[in-house]
Amino acid sequence: MNHRVAADEGSITLYAIILLLVILVTLTAFALLVIPTVDTGSSAYSWFQGSADNMVLVGGLTGYPDNNGLLGLVTVTNPNPDPNAMGAVLLNIRLDSVRMVLDPSSGVDLDKSTVTITSLRGVEQLRETETFPMKKPGWTIAAKTGTLPYQSADADNILEPNEAFSLFIYPAHALPPLTQFTIVVTFADGKQITTDGVVPAVISPVMNFPGAGTPGPV
Repeated sequence: MNHRVAADEGSITLYAIILLLVILVTLTAFALLVIPTVDTGSSAYSWFQGSADNMVLVGGLTGYPDNNGLLGLVTVTNPNPDPNAMGAVLLNIRLDSVRMVLDPSSGVDLDKSTVTITSLRGVEQLRETETFPMKKPGWTIAAKTGTLPYQSADADNILEPNEAFSLFIYPAHALPPLTQFTIVVTFADGKQITTDGVVPAVISPVMNFPGAGTPGPV
């Protein structure tokens, strides 16, 4: 009698059972995450969406002197300018998300977000404004662009996975050269991203300098 044949048949059967179990587990996960039909599926899907999002700081920071008039993309009114200090900062953010595939219309509503800047002047929470010329203190969305070929950003203030926004930060007090500062953007759910910077030693009309940040899931 050839016992080897029986052993081989047993191995094949075991492999078939393992493969079947893997397929069942995969189909179950797919049903819970992608096609939720019960409360547990909806919760898992919502968790998956949130954990798959990440706000990203794009490039460095751009600073502008504390002047009156046009500062980069934004016109300001400044009755007491100080051209020897930095008056405003521009930072660019983008939403990296798998929801670009699952739900392209999703996004983060920046109208429900808050912006805080911390420096030697203290901690200052800025208000969002869409009134121009812009007055201190405040922040605004200075520009919106699309990140996909042949697509532009829409008119609303919801940052979608295929868009990038430029935030113009305009604190109450200008920052002298070599001043350290931190900008925190807090979203409606309480999660944040931060970026740290140092005012350049020489104040010029346009100052491009690096920022070090900690992006967080939204």
